[in-house]
Amino acid sequence: MKFCNINFNLKNKTSLFERDDDRKMKIIITANAAFIVEANTTERFYEILNSNHVTFDGEIPLRTANFLSWLRLIP
Repeated sequence: MKFCNINFNLKNKTSLFERDDDRKMKIIITANAAFIVEANTTERFYEILNSNHVTFDGEIPLRTANFLSWLRLIP
């Protein structure tokens, strides 16, 4: 799910343990509201987030993204 220009690609444990084709080491980042704002203002931080596994940290960003997805405003 792409939310606020960040690819939140870690939805469950199963997707965490699947190997990527590039086989590079990736870190797990739990992005809260402050991380989302910072990533949209700092290009380097944005690149770090989008090149690793990102999941939601906090109920407000998670529920907002789920609600917008339910409305089909984000894929």
